[in-house]
Formats: sequence, structure tokens, C-alpha cells
Amino acid sequence: MKKKGRMLEFVRRHSYVKIPLGLLCILIGFIGGFIPIFQGWVFVFFGCTILFGYGFIKKIRRFVRRKV
Repeated sequence: MKKKGRMLEFVRRHSYVKIPLGLLCILIGFIGGFIPIFQGWVFVFFGCTILFGYGFIKKIRRFVRRKV
């Protein structure tokens, strides 16, 4: 297994790494909404994906597509 795959598997299994990492990404995303250097929505997207899984993101994408 590649090193990258091992790290993703570690994060997926260990909630004591996953929860702070997801919250940190969301926090950086909100800060990025006020600071033009960061792309805030990218960090919010990553944080939500880490915390809630990809199924949650699929639901949001479907909702946005229906509204647009």
C-alpha cells in the first residue's frame, strides 16, 4: 500500500485525529471567508468531508444542483 493510502486509512479509522482535523479545516475555511488569501469554501468542503463522510457532500451537491 502506498504511503498516501496508509495516511488516509489512519485518519479514516481514528476519530481522535479525524475530529480535530475536520474542525480545524472548517475553522480555517470560516477565517478564509474574511481573508482574501485563503479559499475558504475549499477548507469548509474538506472539513465537512472529513467529519461527515462523502455521502453528506453528495446530498449537498444534489441540493445545490436542484436549486440552480
